Amino acid sequence: MATPGPRLRHSIVYVLFCINTIIRELRGLAVTRAFPPKEDFKTKALVSAIANFASGPSPDFLSVLKEVAVEVHNVYVLRSGQNPALDPLRDVILGLFRSKGANAKLTRQEIVKATNATLKRDIPDSEYKQVVNELCVYVKGTWALRGADNTE
Repeated sequence: MATPGPRLRHSIVYVLFCINTIIRELRGLAVTRAFPPKEDFKTKALVSAIANFASGPSPDFLSVLKEVAVEVHNVYVLRSGQNPALDPLRDVILGLFRSKGANAKLTRQEIVKATNATLKRDIPDSEYKQVVNELCVYVKGTWALRGADNTE
């Protein structure tokens, strides 16, 4: 089976995905394409392919995903952000999320302390804001990983 093409890669570049969301969306697409049933070969093949893909992540899918993203508690985050110079700060923040477990929340103070300890420098507010807004959502005074289940 061929690896998924550029459309999948392109989608991952612009959005942080949770693997379960991808599968749920593909299942929905399979259902909408299957009803009302069409007899043409292309539609049947498309529905079959989507249904097979949506039954779980295939090794091909995971290999493409791992080329452009890293996993943090079942949430896939781009390996590199919009500004590659800020990737060391991204790595620190992602490391904090990994160490705290699923559905972790971080405070600004935690991020700044870890960044100072790891990168041995103070981080300007503009860099902090850019990376945090790219990776996180604000939830009740803390930062949660974008794409994670943050309903708690």
